[in-house]
Amino acid sequence: MYMRPAASAQGVCVGRDVAPEDILYYMKAMLLMSSEEGDRTSHTKGRTRFILARLGEEAFVARYKEFLARVQAEENLAFTLPVEPKRGIAVASDANVQAASHDAAVLTHPRIGAQKQAGLYYVSYHPVGGTIPREVFLELLHYLSNSEGTEIRLTGEEGLYIVNLTAEEAKTVAAMTEDGARTRFEASVSCIGSTVCQIGFQDSQGLLATCIRRLREEGLSHEYLPKIHISGCPSSCGTHQVGHIGFHGAVKLVDKKPVPGFTMFVGGSEEHGRERFGKQLGVMAATDIPEFFVALAKLLQDAKLPYEAWIGDHQEELEALAGKFI
Repeated sequence: MYMRPAASAQGVCVGRDVAPEDILYYMKAMLLMSSEEGDRTSHTKGRTRFILARLGEEAFVARYKEFLARVQAEENLAFTLPVEPKRGIAVASDANVQAASHDAAVLTHPRIGAQKQAGLYYVSYHPVGGTIPREVFLELLHYLSNSEGTEIRLTGEEGLYIVNLTAEEAKTVAAMTEDGARTRFEASVSCIGSTVCQIGFQDSQGLLATCIRRLREEGLSHEYLPKIHISGCPSSCGTHQVGHIGFHGAVKLVDKKPVPGFTMFVGGSEEHGRERFGKQLGVMAATDIPEFFVALAKLLQDAKLPYEAWIGDHQEELEALAGKFI
């Protein structure tokens, strides 16, 4: 469990290996800490992350643990997780027989995978920008409502998995969701942006869609480009700080006139043990960002290397390329 500080910084761990049935203790402790330690004079500064900024990491964790101990001593919030029957197809218990019970033809589809349960499959689906078209969503829900034991499980980066499918169901669901991302770049993370969010500066969803459309128009391969992260404003909804390449909404002066823009970051990482925030390079006009990715895709295509393998020896080249658009 982590708490985010007031400004851009890495979270603070306040609990490890928390048993699922004990999670309410941790939630109640944070509610009490927010109530008793938070700034009640300001709606904005009343948020928990400002307590962390005021106390510092060590004192914050110590104070939180005091609240946790109090809740654990005074209340009974433990609960028993319901055990749902697992859908499965009866086969012999031998592992080799179970593995052989999967349909090899179904597994040739790039978004279909075999589950541990013999005869069951999952389908991965990443709607572009995390926004499922209404007609696809309704068709999918209608179909799954008539399938026994199927579930939709969300990922932390705007994708989802449809699980507990038979071979035929998996093929049907995969066909229903062909509108989704085809590559890592198309599976990039974007907040909802200014078209919906009242705080957002710029249209992050529109930027991602425009970049994808521009690359397709050029007939360029996406396979070498990295997944990027886009936020419509400096808030972290698109987690722009931890992307290989990230952007947050801003304004750029072009010929002394303000135009929609995005601040660019490079070199971020969310890999466990190697967490870091990206380096800020500058502001690009929103209309220039698709052209930047066209140029970058050509570099990677010529090198025949994915971005992650290419960037180690080409950091200066990347920054020089970005500088042409900043």
